[in-house]
Amino acid sequence: MELGDRAAEHISRCKEVRDDEFAMLAGATLEAVLGVSALEDSSAAGIGGWEAEAGIALLVVEAAKGGLSGEDLEALMNEEFDIGAAKAKILADVYALNKSKLTDSLVVHARASPVARLVDVKWRADHIISSSENGASQSNQFHVTWKTTGGAAERAGLLRDATGGGDEEIKFTCTLEQMQHLTGKLRDACRAAEKYAS
Repeated sequence: MELGDRAAEHISRCKEVRDDEFAMLAGATLEAVLGVSALEDSSAAGIGGWEAEAGIALLVVEAAKGGLSGEDLEALMNEEFDIGAAKAKILADVYALNKSKLTDSLVVHARASPVARLVDVKWRADHIISSSENGASQSNQFHVTWKTTGGAAERAGLLRDATGGGDEEIKFTCTLEQMQHLTGKLRDACRAAEKYAS
């Protein structure tokens, strides 16, 4: 697990917390990460306490994102961070007890994106012919409707239709050149997503 130098420094501050306070600190930090309770000023907040709390929070979130078990986390703590075997065991046990809640919480946060998701597209093309004293002109115009769901507005309760959903329609018009530019950008995004997926 690659956490960076600053994170490793925060985690290593755990060794400055007394052993009898570490279990309480680890449990309180995990509860704060899960949103169960606020992290109060602990007696460990003196020497390295807040840095240890930050290190623990980062470590358990990254471990859950990586799908590590309690044993894996304990081994990682013993190999990469010199905080002591007893503290590594305490943290691994607290993590193992709360791993499913932590994983569920990460899934909820991942789905709660502030960006709306595109669920449907409708479009029509119009060929416009106009004439005037200056001559006739012809142009193509596209009418596009994107139907989106989710996003920050839905979570804030601003979008609710009769069925209780939070769909929103975004309508716009564009010329042929603008449509070609838009489809080119979408193709580039698809290629980038395919490259990232492989």
